[in-house]
Amino acid sequence: MDPSDTSLYGGRVLVSDYSQINDEGEREEYVPVAQIMGVQFKNCGQRGYRDYWDPRYALAIQNTKPTESSYVKSCSVDVSHNHAIGILGSHNVEVSGNVIYHSRGSGVLTNSENTKIEGNTVIYMRSYGNWETPVENDNYKMDACFETYETKTASLKDNRCAGSERAGFSTQGEELSSNFWENNVAHSCLWGIFVRKAKIEVTKLNNVILWQNYDFGVVHWSGSSLVIQNSVFADNGFSVFAMIAGPHPLSHSLTNKYVEYKNTLIYGRNANSACDERMKNKNPTATLTGIGYHSPVPGKEDILGYTSATLWADFLAGRTNQYKIP
Repeated sequence: MDPSDTSLYGGRVLVSDYSQINDEGEREEYVPVAQIMGVQFKNCGQRGYRDYWDPRYALAIQNTKPTESSYVKSCSVDVSHNHAIGILGSHNVEVSGNVIYHSRGSGVLTNSENTKIEGNTVIYMRSYGNWETPVENDNYKMDACFETYETKTASLKDNRCAGSERAGFSTQGEELSSNFWENNVAHSCLWGIFVRKAKIEVTKLNNVILWQNYDFGVVHWSGSSLVIQNSVFADNGFSVFAMIAGPHPLSHSLTNKYVEYKNTLIYGRNANSACDERMKNKNPTATLTGIGYHSPVPGKEDILGYTSATLWADFLAGRTNQYKIP
């Protein structure tokens, strides 16, 4: 595809089940296996077609056999006009060792069970609300370099992301007894990790490094308790913003919910940080989220510089409008 083409309508690869009528007039079902290695996807994906039933991503694997060995390994995506890689209704798929640059939507997205996401790098994830013309002032969609919040069994290890206009990771986290999360890094994103809609009692974030994320290191906006362990936070606008929902007062019920830190370092401002070069209020990435809560740098009111460590913690009756305006 011609890189100068501005139609945002590139090619795409779809691996999906399908059916057809055979010569005997009977319907036959075909369920594929996807084994993709060492492939470059350049200027792919089609703008706007984001529904799971019509996923026009650079690569979408949909409804493959859960008992077979499907994988995407050592591939690269160089500009995608939609999400880059989507694993939809396809269980036990491995996505490892891939590099994704400049996706207009999430880098790796899964709603499937036991997706193995390891050793991937996602750089420069654009937000739909920012690159559309005109800018979509009410677009609060929180895409992420790694979007896994619709499943609680995705394994995320040794992944790196940088330069996301929304979140680095959008996830439920993992259960206390699990070992799915390890050595993941997010920096220079709007939010480092967004914990949302967790369907577990306690969300654990283990061995994460979050640094120089503009607004938040972690936003926890869920009904689960939160445990952060063996992690490092540095130079984030607000390192941990924990909002725990429920139970509602009118339910007359009592639940033990909490936020716990174990072996975790929170570092405010590195002496070598270039405060003058931090994102300004006028940047759409900041203004579209309605945030702007940082304390301004004295004498430079259009630059947001001061940081906070943690909100300890905010217990709410239920989910609120905080998704839009933390």
